Amino acid sequence: MAGGVALNCTANGCLMKSGLFDEIYIQPAAGDDGSALGAALERAARAGEMQNRRFPTPFLGLEYSVNELASVVEEFSDRIEICHYPNPQETCAAAARLIAQGHVIAWFRGAMEYGPRAL
Repeated sequence: MAGGVALNCTANGCLMKSGLFDEIYIQPAAGDDGSALGAALERAARAGEMQNRRFPTPFLGLEYSVNELASVVEEFSDRIEICHYPNPQETCAAAARLIAQGHVIAWFRGAMEYGPRAL
C-alpha cells in the first residue's frame, strides 16, 4: 500500500483484523516522498542491482553511538533528565506513562527513520 491513506494505523488495524489479507506492507515513505524512493528502487531493480522485494528497514538516516549521543546530551544535563531502560517493553511503558502525564520525551535509538511518520 502507498499514499498518505496507507499511513492510517487505525484503518490498517481494521484491514488486518478483517481477514481479507494474509499480510499488509506499507513502505515507510508512503506519501509523496515515496515517489522518489520508488523511482530509485525501480531503476536499481531494472539494472539488476536489487530484487523487487519488501523494503528491509526504514532506518536509513544517520546513526550515532551511545557515547557520541551521551557527550552531546551532557551539555544539556542541567535541563533534561536522561533515562535508560533495559528492554523495549519497559521503554514503551515509561514513554506512554510520561506522555500521558504531559511530559515531552525524546527517544533516540539507532539510525534515524525515513518517512513522514518518523518520530
